[in-house]
Amino acid sequence: YLSAAQVKEAEAPLARQTITSLMYAIEFHKTQTGMYPEDLHTLSASLPEYQRAILFDPMKRQTENGVRAFHYELINESHYVLLGVGTDDEPHTGDDIVPDVKLQHGGGVGLMIEMNDDVADRRER
Repeated sequence: YLSAAQVKEAEAPLARQTITSLMYAIEFHKTQTGMYPEDLHTLSASLPEYQRAILFDPMKRQTENGVRAFHYELINESHYVLLGVGTDDEPHTGDDIVPDVKLQHGGGVGLMIEMNDDVADRRER
């Protein structure tokens, strides 16, 4: 039998793969509509039903309200934060899971990996 910690460790690669697929779906939505989705519910409506599973964090299958979606935060029309909240259930902490991509400055992808003062500044623009 696996301990709870071993199960979480085994689920992390799946969560990283799933959130990376979700990031690509968000970017495709922007390409198709000209804007990032307001929230994951909006994105869900544009996805085929079989693809909607990428909205949910496999590390957080059940909560009081059902299945937990990844944390998505639209910062402004050009930027968003996307992450799995990790084992502490809090966004913007050290155990967050983020998409597995290498971002290039000026590359046109709106994903913000780190929540910092720069993000707060962009929220106001």
